[in-house]
Parts: sequence; structure tokens; C-alpha cells
Amino acid sequence: MTFIAPEKHAKGIAAQIGTRQAFLVALDQGRDAGLATCDRLCGGVGHSRMMDHAIQLASGVSGRAFGRMLMAAVEDRMRAGGAHSMFAGASAQNPAGCPFHVRLGYTETAALPAVGWTFGRWMDPVLMQKFLA
Repeated sequence: MTFIAPEKHAKGIAAQIGTRQAFLVALDQGRDAGLATCDRLCGGVGHSRMMDHAIQLASGVSGRAFGRMLMAAVEDRMRAGGAHSMFAGASAQNPAGCPFHVRLGYTETAALPAVGWTFGRWMDPVLMQKFLA
């Protein structure tokens, strides 16, 4: 879960592309349908195989497999790079986020009440994990 309220723009996305281990974009008839990014969960040698991802879909494309395709591609890329597990910080306020990750094999590892502030309110991320190896 990203606690950045402002909408992302081309310059910010371009800067992020070069810093992440994966940055994938799905297209639907030449238009952006969604994106998925992935990088290390935290620094340090001992955490180098634990990955954190973010996925965002454009409005109107849910239910058309873009999310599943993006996640499969990110997981495959991380698995090929030796990642052991992937983490998701799904918002408890997003009714689709947790069920989506459960369908992909993620399990809840922790609920973190009121730890993220965005859109003028506290958010409750649910930390989810999937083992890749």
C-alpha cells in the first residue's frame, strides 16, 4: 500500500522506473490499463530476497485479468531473480485488494491499524505474503 495521496504523473513515474527491480505496464488497445512495481521490502543483505510490490489498475478495467497478468509477470521476474517471497500491503479500506491477493495465493500475516495517513484519514494496511520458492 502506498501512502502517497497525490496522483502520479509522468515525471514521477519515469523517475521510479529506474529505481525499482520491476516496473511493468499493461496496455489495453494502446491505453494504460495498469501498472505493477516491485522492489526489496527493506534494506540490508538479510532482506535481499523479500520483495514488496504495488499494483494499480485504471478505472474500468477490473475483472478483465490485467491485475492477474501483471502480478504473474512480476512474480515470475522476482522468482527468476532469486526472490524467496513477495509481500503486499493491501488496504483494509479497499474491499477488492485483500480478496484479489488471496486468489493469487497470498496469506495475511499482520493487520496494522491506523499506520498510514492518506486522503485525509488513517488507513489500515493488511500485510500479506506469498512464498515464491
